[in-house]
Amino acid sequence: LHGQIFLARGTNTPFSAVKPEYRDLLVQRAELAKISLGQEDSFTVRLTDYDGSPANVPINLQTMLRLFEPFMAEAFQALRHTVQDHARCSFEEIGCLLMVGGTSKLRGLFDFFRSNGWPGLIHHPHDADWSIAQVAAINASKPGTYIAGQDFGLAVSDGSYYPLIHDGQPISVNDG
Repeated sequence: LHGQIFLARGTNTPFSAVKPEYRDLLVQRAELAKISLGQEDSFTVRLTDYDGSPANVPINLQTMLRLFEPFMAEAFQALRHTVQDHARCSFEEIGCLLMVGGTSKLRGLFDFFRSNGWPGLIHHPHDADWSIAQVAAINASKPGTYIAGQDFGLAVSDGSYYPLIHDGQPISVNDG
């Protein structure tokens, strides 16, 4: 979006040279565009002031997907690595891919995964947060030991990170 704004203005100001408040506003509007393009085929990012003058940047779904393609490829490779190298399974052994979280709602993501070799069912629940809570409740009701599939921790606003659970750490769920 920044590049389009300055291309239209006929200048080549780098994003880093724009005041932080304008950069933050543009990032916020870009997120709004991403969310809107989850339902619409086009969206116009409107800024009453971006680095000294107004800006209106139309963006359509195909442009957004083209911009996101490297990130979708990275996500797919991370999934492949996790399934094959960490879980030591093949995609065919996984019955269903459950996508939750904000970016999992990105239009075109399912098609990208499917066209890159995901053979099974892909499911995105209507209310993903509720689905996560349900799975957590089911796991909590079944005593046993589970293995953390990734590090979990607390990141605070000053950049500090406090690890709570480490990748590969056993987690015991006890009765009652």
